[in-house]
Amino acid sequence: MSPFSRRQLLLFCAISVLPIGQYAGPASAEEETPGPPKPVFVVLGEFTVNLHDKDAQFGFIVVGVTLEVAPEMANAIKDVVPRLKEALTRRLMALADHGSLTPGETDPVILKASLADALQKINPDGIRDVLITRLLYG
Repeated sequence: MSPFSRRQLLLFCAISVLPIGQYAGPASAEEETPGPPKPVFVVLGEFTVNLHDKDAQFGFIVVGVTLEVAPEMANAIKDVVPRLKEALTRRLMALADHGSLTPGETDPVILKASLADALQKINPDGIRDVLITRLLYG
């Protein structure tokens, strides 16, 4: 005779077919309380703008822009990306016309503030920060 009863054998067979690792035990307190939401970044890409020098020499600037947005507003911001790109292009062209984007004299903090100001007119609530990811003169 077998040392196990029929009931014990059925229970052992049922347990042996369960996938391993399905039950992790009770959740710890750290897993139950979610932390702050992760930031969401929307990459707007790189913008190339022609520059005019006093000596009639032509150059250009490439500005890479990424937005940090509120997680709950990410989809709303992604819906208006073409408008945001247009606003950035217009602002960069205006800055170039005023001579504010000359090599060696452009202050990235002022450029960032100017771009943020242009974007706030399109969507004032969702944009947390404007990140300049590339600044290249040619």
